[in-house]
Amino acid sequence: MGLVDVNNKVNFYDGKVRVVDTAGKELYKYSPPEYLDYVAEHVEPWSYLKFPFLKKIGWKGFIDGQNSGLYHATPLSRLNAADGMATPRLRKNMNGCTAHLEGNLFMHSGHALGKTNRTFIFC
Repeated sequence: MGLVDVNNKVNFYDGKVRVVDTAGKELYKYSPPEYLDYVAEHVEPWSYLKFPFLKKIGWKGFIDGQNSGLYHATPLSRLNAADGMATPRLRKNMNGCTAHLEGNLFMHSGHALGKTNRTFIFC
């Protein structure tokens, strides 16, 4: 999950929220005011925390993979949700990473909550 512009490039201030699955396929794209149409919160009796999940997939517990409603909204997941960077300087740096990693900018990785096949590697 990450904020993107009209070209699906990383955006930090304006744009739409883009949600991609573990293979990088776009699931949803929505405006921030539509947040409650896409995200809900689950409460566990053993915690004061609320656990956000994708409403259309549903709460299925703490499982990972394609069928999980859990999501990441971290710096790496924001990059994974985008198709690239919006500015020439950032694109140049990203291209340098791609060349360093032999064209594979998004490397396979597993996470504790929800496995993903795309994890950004910083160069």
